[in-house]
Amino acid sequence: MNELDTIIEIAYKKNATDIHLCASMRPRIRIDNALIETTECGIVDVETAIGQIFDNLTPVEKKIMEERYRAGEDVDCAFSCISGMRLRANIYRSQNGTGVALRIIPPNRMTASEIGLPFSVTSVCRRKSGLFLVTGANGSGKSTILKSIAGQLTLLGGTIMLGSSHLEEMSLSRR
Repeated sequence: MNELDTIIEIAYKKNATDIHLCASMRPRIRIDNALIETTECGIVDVETAIGQIFDNLTPVEKKIMEERYRAGEDVDCAFSCISGMRLRANIYRSQNGTGVALRIIPPNRMTASEIGLPFSVTSVCRRKSGLFLVTGANGSGKSTILKSIAGQLTLLGGTIMLGSSHLEEMSLSRR
């Protein structure tokens, strides 16, 4: 298990939603909206952690992300770590140096009631026509909302795609 996997395991065991890695700092994890410095880990070499993230990508994804990173661009990707846990990563540069923000993707889809969606939002799933648009800042829960209501969708016609998969072919846990 590498250093990144260790940090991810610590964060998961503490029910953290996010992990933040910055140069010359211990990892910070977000628990109940508060950023807390981890005491179990020392200062992380961010470049090594980025390499470990890239190592979890497919060869094609790794090539693309490494090219973007070398070109000075921010990099957004998703990966599975050694434990099978899924994460989204944002690799960025700021005045303080290079940083990494990781979002732990819950293993099970949360229902609309579990995340506290009001009926006015879930009732959209029963409409026969129209456009449903979800907007918001990074980390505000857009994907969580869409995944939670995907299980309530009834296909009246056409095709619903999640990524490159047809919704009706996916198990409820993957929706």
